[in-house]
Amino acid sequence: MIEHSRFPEQWQSLLLSNDKLLESAKLVLLGSDYVSQWGQRNHERAQALITSGDLECVYDEQGFQKRLAVLLLEVSDETALQQRLRYFRQQEMVRIIWRDLAGWADLAETVRDLSAMA
Repeated sequence: MIEHSRFPEQWQSLLLSNDKLLESAKLVLLGSDYVSQWGQRNHERAQALITSGDLECVYDEQGFQKRLAVLLLEVSDETALQQRLRYFRQQEMVRIIWRDLAGWADLAETVRDLSAMA
């Protein structure tokens, strides 16, 4: 196990206020370069994901659709649409990976969420 002081700096500041996430980060950030690098490149979006509580949530069958609908409410052009869809996909992939590697999601949930993202 790694100590939190060995996490990338961007992740340290986000995780120190949540013991459950901090503990799970030991597995997740070592197990997924994608998650680790995403958080380093997208500090504000990582913070939004953590504060939303979505990392700890099991989505119902309409979970992705509801979140995407809210995200797209004020989209006014194709460029903005593409950007928001890309951000949504990246953030939700981080959520799925985190829940899987932390052991918070069983195989059925992980497969269901990946299928919903496809």
